Amino acid sequence: VAPNFIPFLPHYFGSQIKEEIDQAGPPDAEGWIQLDLSFESFTTARDQILSFGGGVEVLRPRALQMSVCDYARQTLDLYQDG
Repeated sequence: VAPNFIPFLPHYFGSQIKEEIDQAGPPDAEGWIQLDLSFESFTTARDQILSFGGGVEVLRPRALQMSVCDYARQTLDLYQDG
């Protein structure tokens, strides 16, 4: 999770996410932290992650990472061609 997106997490995941943030390992050199985020379903995860823009990077599962990339490419292709 990007440092500038961390304050928005409670909006999406409720106030309980604050405890996970506090217990996360140290941020990397750019200030990103790793969190395990839970979603209702694969589709919900993809849709929500896409709505986060560059605020969240999917590290696993690989299938979700690939699906997010596929949808992002489809959107980019649509707007680049237009």
